[in-house]
Amino acid sequence: MGDSSLKNDNCRIVSICNMKGGTGKTTTAVNLSTGLILLDKNVNVLAVDLDPQSNLSITFGIDVINLKQSMGDVLMNEGTRLHDILYRLKRLHIAPATMDLAMKQRQLQALPDGAFHLNDRLQQVRDEYNYIIIDTPPQSTLLLDSALYASDEIIIPIDVGYYSMVGIREFLSIFERIRKRNPKLQLSGVLITFVEQTVLARDVMEAAKRQFGDSLFRSVIHKNVRLAEAPSAHKPIYLYDSKCTGSQDYIGFCREFLARNRAKTQAQRTAEETT
Repeated sequence: MGDSSLKNDNCRIVSICNMKGGTGKTTTAVNLSTGLILLDKNVNVLAVDLDPQSNLSITFGIDVINLKQSMGDVLMNEGTRLHDILYRLKRLHIAPATMDLAMKQRQLQALPDGAFHLNDRLQQVRDEYNYIIIDTPPQSTLLLDSALYASDEIIIPIDVGYYSMVGIREFLSIFERIRKRNPKLQLSGVLITFVEQTVLARDVMEAAKRQFGDSLFRSVIHKNVRLAEAPSAHKPIYLYDSKCTGSQDYIGFCREFLARNRAKTQAQRTAEETT
């Protein structure tokens, strides 16, 4: 139990993470999950809500108040399978969370292997998906550790605010700690969000380029009122307004994400063939 090295390489588990709130973490998880489905008709995606605030679940129109089972039950009860809680939207499946996930987290902390329960549960369904996207809480908690232990890679969204680079430094220290137990964990990339034409935004983007280099996605997400409105309509941005700037930005990001992953896969295959 808890062996993060036992992974099926046909599926990538990707956590969307940042210690700072308000960076577009859930928005990115929602629109990456949906964008992958739109761009590739052969892809199956599981979106996992691992935040007690349940914003990913709510955005997909799930009534979290009246749910009988959710991610908290999956993590704590071996008798509750992921299949038991899934909401299925054709090739996109959602594993919802409710506020009781915070209480279940405290129970998990009392268990010696509690941080690895998520990894164990995801390994049971990994063969069924091409991508598993995890929306994580914006705090250093056992839930965040659990997501990182289970993941192959992470995406870090950062906004162009004054404190953005401070929050990312805190998270990177956690990332390095987890990598000691999960050495396959990689930084997929850093995504800059809520971009505006301001001096501060320019300075933050330049600082991010200096720190992350090629790990910085070329795509950026501009500040857009339609992105802010879409969750209240319980829709990803593509279904809310496919022509708005936010929709075009996110579909461009999804294309870049897919291209990067395909390039990594090809490089790995080439390396294996030459050894």
